[in-house]
Amino acid sequence: MAMLIAHRSIHPKVAASALLLLAASCGHAQTLAAPSDRLCVQALSNRGARLAIPVLTSLPVREASCACLASAVSGRQAELSIKALVEAHVGECIARAAPAEKVVPLPSAVLVQLEDAFAREPVARGFSGAKAKLDGCKLPEYPAASRRAEATGSTRLAFHIGADSTVIDGEVTHSAGSSPAHKLLDVTALFSLMQCKFEPAKFRGDALDAWIEVEYRWKLE
Repeated sequence: MAMLIAHRSIHPKVAASALLLLAASCGHAQTLAAPSDRLCVQALSNRGARLAIPVLTSLPVREASCACLASAVSGRQAELSIKALVEAHVGECIARAAPAEKVVPLPSAVLVQLEDAFAREPVARGFSGAKAKLDGCKLPEYPAASRRAEATGSTRLAFHIGADSTVIDGEVTHSAGSSPAHKLLDVTALFSLMQCKFEPAKFRGDALDAWIEVEYRWKLE
């Protein structure tokens, strides 16, 4: 499930309009009670995590992995940092949750989110995800061919934002529809939003590369 964190209406007085939804996948994390568990599931929902270990698309796997990590961290030895505990146990926990999956190292952005999730004190948390800067950004315009075909829907995209704010990569993760007119909406959204400016993810003041997920909703009025 996606959690709405920002929206903006486009061209409210014309026949075609679009709504931009910046979304962060939270993977139904409300099913877990502890805040650290919810933050852990959100971290494993990150696009970078799912690309590294595809089985993390499964909510039960993410929840089981986080429950395992929570147990490992709660029984921590005083001399070990949260970072060391997370890095020592995350692969083992994912392997327990999905024995058939090949577990590889997770991206640094995911590891710092996990460290943040299990911080000893909430005030110690310092991770902030990448953000799109919409001021001055030319948002996608409805393609004429798609408008004539009355194509509507939501295009979901993922952008890999570097520590220097550049867009490293971008891809359509879910098409607005199956027709050529819908595919045109997808391509338009992808290439238009790649030109926007982004703020990199940060952890306690340090920038790092991470994925941001965006949903662009196309509507005809």
